[in-house]
Amino acid sequence: MSHTSRKAVDKPIVSAYACLFFSLLVLVSFAVWSALHDVRLIGKTITGTEISRLRAQATRRAGHLEGGLQHETDSNGNTDWHEIRERPWLKTYWDVVSTQSQEGQLYAAIVDASGTIVLHSDSNIVNRALGDRWYDRVVTDVGDDVVETDGKILSSGEPAYDIRLPIEVNGQQIGSYHEGLSIAWVDQRVSELRGPIVRQCMLMIGGILVLVALSVVSLSFIIRRRSSIELARDAAELRRVAELGQIAAGLAHEIRNPLHAIRLNLHTFRRTYHGEAELDSNEIVEMIDQSSSEIDRLEHLMNELLGFASPKEAREEAIDLKMELKTTLDFIEQELLHRNVNVRADFPSTPVRVRMDPGRLRQILLNLLVNAQDAVEEGGEIRMAVRRVGSRAEVVVSDNGPGVSEAERERIFEPFYSTKSSGSGLGLPMVRRFVEEAHGTIQCEGKESDGATFRITLPLIPESK
Repeated sequence: MSHTSRKAVDKPIVSAYACLFFSLLVLVSFAVWSALHDVRLIGKTITGTEISRLRAQATRRAGHLEGGLQHETDSNGNTDWHEIRERPWLKTYWDVVSTQSQEGQLYAAIVDASGTIVLHSDSNIVNRALGDRWYDRVVTDVGDDVVETDGKILSSGEPAYDIRLPIEVNGQQIGSYHEGLSIAWVDQRVSELRGPIVRQCMLMIGGILVLVALSVVSLSFIIRRRSSIELARDAAELRRVAELGQIAAGLAHEIRNPLHAIRLNLHTFRRTYHGEAELDSNEIVEMIDQSSSEIDRLEHLMNELLGFASPKEAREEAIDLKMELKTTLDFIEQELLHRNVNVRADFPSTPVRVRMDPGRLRQILLNLLVNAQDAVEEGGEIRMAVRRVGSRAEVVVSDNGPGVSEAERERIFEPFYSTKSSGSGLGLPMVRRFVEEAHGTIQCEGKESDGATFRITLPLIPESK
C-alpha cells in the first residue's frame, strides 16, 4: 500500500478516533458538572430546610406576640415598648422564648420601629441600635425575609441567617421579631449530610475515569494492532512481489536449460534428415529419451509451480500432530530402511491437537522428512519431536547431515533456491506458505556441519475441561 493511499485511509479513522475522544471528554465533563451541581443543590436544599424550620417557629412566636399586644392596645392603647416589655405576660412568654430554642438557633429578639433592640435572648444586648447597615445581603434563595448578617450586634459577632417578621397591631407595624440561625452550624449540617453524596459522586466520576482510561488503552491497543497488521500486510506484499520476481527469474532459468537441450536435439535431427550428419539408432533413441526426460522435467516443474502459485483452498479441521507424524513416517518407512537411516521419535503420550488442513500438514511433514533423508548419508539419523510450548504446538525435524550455512538459511525459503542439484526450489517456500496460512511459524536452525533443524510452531486447540 502506498504512502498516499494509506494517508487517505487513515483520515476517516483518525476522525473517528477524534470523535470518540471528544465524546469521552464531554461525558466526563458532564459527569463532573452534574456532580458539582448536585452538591450545590444539596447545600441549598439543606440550608432552605433549616431556615424554613426556623421560620415556622418565628412565625408562630410572632403571632403570639401580636395577639398579646393586640389585647394590650385594646385595653389601654399604649404601644410604648419600654412599658410593654415590663408586662408580666410578656416577661413570662419571653423567658420561654429565651430558653426554648431550636438546634443551631443563636438568638431571638424584638426590635422596635426605630431600630432599637427592646428584647433579646441575651439581656446584655438590649437597648442597642441596629443601624441602617446591620446586615450584609438578602438571601433571596430562601425568601426576602431572610438576611445574612455578620452578627456584630445581634449575635455577639457570630455570622447568622436572620429571619425577621413584622409585628403589627391595629394594622400598624410597631416593630419586628427576629430569630438568628448560625451559619457555621448550617455549614456543618450541610457538610455532614452532603458527605455521602459527595463520596458517591466521586466514586461515579472515578468509575467514569477508569472507563475512559480503559477506552484510551483499548484504542491505543487497536491503533498499535492495526499498525502492526498493516506493517505485516505490507511486508507480506513486498515479500510476495519479491517472490514473483524470484519465480520469474527462476522459471526462466529452469525452462531455459531443457528448452536448449531439446532445441539442440531437434537441430541435430534436422541435420541428420537433410544428410548433413549421421546418427545411429542408439544415438537417436538416446536423444529422444533425453528430450522426453526434459519435457517430463518441465511438466513436473509446471505442476509444482501451479501448486505454489494457486494452492487448493485449505480445509481446516482438528487433527492430532502426533498421529499425522506417525502416518507420514509409515509412508516413507521402507525408503528409510533401504538407506539404513535411523529415526528417533519423541512424541507425548496424549494427543497434540491443532486446526489445519490434513493434506497440507502431510505435505509439510513429508517435505521436511525427505529433505532430512536426502541430507544424511547411509546410516545417518533423523530426529523428530512433538511437544507443547505454552499455547502452541511445536514440531521439530532435525538430522545429522552437513547442515545449512547461515547464508543458505536466509534463502532456503525463497522460490527456486535449492541446495540440491535435482531440486526445484519450491518445496520449502510451499511449506512456509502452508505454515503461515495456519497462523504458524517455521525456522531453520543449526550450525554448519552440525546438521539442520526445522522448527514449526502452530496454535494449539484449547483442551475442553
